[in-house]
Amino acid sequence: MKQITASLFSVILIFLSATSNQATAAVYSARVSNSFDSCSMVNFGDESEVSLNIGFNSSIKLLGQGNLVSRALGLYDHLESGTDTTNVKSVTMNGEPSDSSMYILLTDYHYKSSASNKSWGNDADFSSHVVVRISNKTQQKRFGVLIGIANVGSTDVVFDNIGYVYINESSNGKCELYPSFGNIQPPSSPPPPPDNIDITVTAPDWNLGEIKPGQQSIPLSGSAEQLCLKYTGSSVAGKQFIINATNQNGVKNSLYRMSHLYNPSQEAPYILMLNNTMGGLTVLPNSYNSTITLNAGGSTCFIPTFITMAPENLEPGLYTDVLTFNIVTKA
Repeated sequence: MKQITASLFSVILIFLSATSNQATAAVYSARVSNSFDSCSMVNFGDESEVSLNIGFNSSIKLLGQGNLVSRALGLYDHLESGTDTTNVKSVTMNGEPSDSSMYILLTDYHYKSSASNKSWGNDADFSSHVVVRISNKTQQKRFGVLIGIANVGSTDVVFDNIGYVYINESSNGKCELYPSFGNIQPPSSPPPPPDNIDITVTAPDWNLGEIKPGQQSIPLSGSAEQLCLKYTGSSVAGKQFIINATNQNGVKNSLYRMSHLYNPSQEAPYILMLNNTMGGLTVLPNSYNSTITLNAGGSTCFIPTFITMAPENLEPGLYTDVLTFNIVTKA
């Protein structure tokens, strides 16, 4: 008698307050930077000082049409009406001031036309300390600033597709990143930085046992089989969350797929139903981004039920998949 068994392994990723915008300009973009830290904004009356550390990626492979001239920084004011050009007084990188600017993407990008290779003109992986002095003479209330990153080359400009760093007077060393997902336009009106939400997730490796041909429901009701979230109850109050998962073997016709350990062409489609122990149901893949609220008591657990749809002629053997869970707040 042939036997088909299945195991699923879980990986947890948590992303909070993710936002995105639609691209409106065709420009050259790549991953120019890799890290940001020590973000701060200090108000001195007529002027404010914005500072942060930026980890730059090597530009050698990014600028295919010419050599690097300078790293570049563009600033946008976050005002009541949205974003606008920031009145920049000075920009320094590792103590070295910029000497040029170009107006692109609705603001001035500051760079150094005769840059040394220790800071602005450094084409290798390196870390830089950036300090920007900006005027506080604005016609509207300023909530903060957005900083965009770019490389200026001899024949091209490469904008950072990692997103924009948002800094305000409450940053206190924390850097908020607003992803652009390949979009080079700044957000029209970014919200204030979100509150921290710390969620601890526990998920087992699920063993589904023997899979039968046709549609089969496999509930895993034991407490050790549950997917559980733990958090501070007050941090989730009034918020809706979207739970979804990507998988190792891909999705086809809105169904996950388990594949044969030794013959990946053999596949067993399935979906995952997560039943909230306090009521409510989420079906994965969550194609419609259905939302849930988390229990106020500091934890929410889900009982998993797998619905498998194995073909009649499926080859016997061990079938596996890896699920990567994503938890985001609804924008």
